[in-house]
Amino acid sequence: MRKASILFFILSVHYSTQAQQVSIIPEPASLELKQGNFSISANTYYLALGTGMDNSINFLNGYLKTYYGFQLKKENQTQAAECNHAEF
Repeated sequence: MRKASILFFILSVHYSTQAQQVSIIPEPASLELKQGNFSISANTYYLALGTGMDNSINFLNGYLKTYYGFQLKKENQTQAAECNHAEF
């Protein structure tokens, strides 16, 4: 019984630390985890912060259009604080 308890404890610790890691391919240059959730919908905008993001954004928009029937809308810097958006 004691061995089973120890094994359960080790597995619990292992899975709780695994749940905090984010696995995204390709790995982003930076990632900021906050409380809450983020949902992509027809009301979601994107903000392109860097250059050369057009291919990635076009790929994502093509995927969303094909499988979900909507695309992300482009926003500018002044809209960023006012709406649900993803930064690239």
